[in-house]
Amino acid sequence: FTEFGNRRGIDTWVYYPSVDVDLSGGIVIREADLVITKDVLPTIASPGNVLTYTVTIRNNGPSDEAGIGFSDVVPASLSGVNWSCAITSGSGSCGAASGSGNNIDTTLDLNNQAEATYTITGTVSMSASGVITNEATVTRNDDITDPDLTNNVDDASTVVNSAPPPGGTSCYSVADNGNRLVSIDINTGTETNIGPVGLSNI
Repeated sequence: FTEFGNRRGIDTWVYYPSVDVDLSGGIVIREADLVITKDVLPTIASPGNVLTYTVTIRNNGPSDEAGIGFSDVVPASLSGVNWSCAITSGSGSCGAASGSGNNIDTTLDLNNQAEATYTITGTVSMSASGVITNEATVTRNDDITDPDLTNNVDDASTVVNSAPPPGGTSCYSVADNGNRLVSIDINTGTETNIGPVGLSNI
């Protein structure tokens, strides 16, 4: 060691022998299997209908977990989006009890085996068509392990029918053996008497 410290390093060093110290309580690896499921009603809708999504988040444990992330970007084809959160099994808490808007980003706490339910509603826009698919995600916090990440995302889809005829659109029908003409509102089914027509051989 003739050159030890010649480059302005440590000139001396000392080792102090010590004894093993038991770690009180040991090392605990916290683990919580978070599971998310999502459903929607109705699964077939028309523009103007209200869709209701039910999102369930469950902590299958074995550890309690705080600061769980929940996110759901509701498609722009739904307007007037509102949501609410409730603990439906076990013990826990919602970071926010309710909110509005298409970008849902919130947190919740769930003890082992607890469950929370988010209810999300929105109205199908009049220009919507095809299939509306909505995906939701649950995310563990940084201080815990989730052993199964395959059940942290789920989605639900609704098929959108073509838009209904504009309000006031009617068809016409002959009633009373050709003696009366009526109009029928296509959307409401309401009949309006037009008057006698005096038709025969109907």
